[in-house]
Amino acid sequence: WIPGMTLISSTFARGTRDMIVFFTLFAVVFCGFAFSFYFAFGEDVADFSSGFNSFFALLKAINGDLDVNSMYDKQRVLALIAFSAFIFFMVFILLTMLIAIINDSFVEVKADFHKIHEQKRNKTHDDLMKSLLDPEEDEETPVLKIAVLEGMDLAGKDFMSESDAYVMLKYLPHGEVDRTLSSLASTPRFKKGGKSVEREKEATIKHTKTIPNSKNPAWDEVFKFPIQEFGRDKLLLEVWDYDNFSSDDFIG
Repeated sequence: WIPGMTLISSTFARGTRDMIVFFTLFAVVFCGFAFSFYFAFGEDVADFSSGFNSFFALLKAINGDLDVNSMYDKQRVLALIAFSAFIFFMVFILLTMLIAIINDSFVEVKADFHKIHEQKRNKTHDDLMKSLLDPEEDEETPVLKIAVLEGMDLAGKDFMSESDAYVMLKYLPHGEVDRTLSSLASTPRFKKGGKSVEREKEATIKHTKTIPNSKNPAWDEVFKFPIQEFGRDKLLLEVWDYDNFSSDDFIG
């Protein structure tokens, strides 16, 4: 399912009961106006010569297609009052009620979607935190575990869309030359969103997946780095915008 279509279908499903009540009220009021116009103008105006014709004439009137001049020529005051009352009740009141019903249902459904999303995100975060805290007996050396969860309000680096963001992680053991990730990002081996893991003088570079077109990307990934010297090794993290045909853009 397309998320947008799911949102629309859920909105109408949520407001079904209110819309049934609305359309029942709409039908009663509309039929009342149809017979009122038939009794008032049926003998003088062809569009209202029968209840059936009056019904369809008022349907066209909602779209602005009504022979008001014929009504006005026959009964000026009554035509003015009847037409004004019809437009006021059917367009300004009842159609506004329909829009309000749909809008309220949309707000409720959107809040539910957001709540479900937050519950899933919290569960994912809890699972990641649990995996970080669980000891791994098969590890022969101490391991640093890093959970990269999400970014918020990332700066847009693309002209027509949001950034295609990924996180680059570089673990520097003590004594390693402290080169920044900026210089490594331009190397051919690290281009294309950092698709490889590179070891150079014991420095380990890893990256998250690339989240396309999002200012609030969620990566939800765990990375492991073997610790060589407690308290003296370094870990650098940077966020980049992935580009297909040019160098990746530094975000922060």
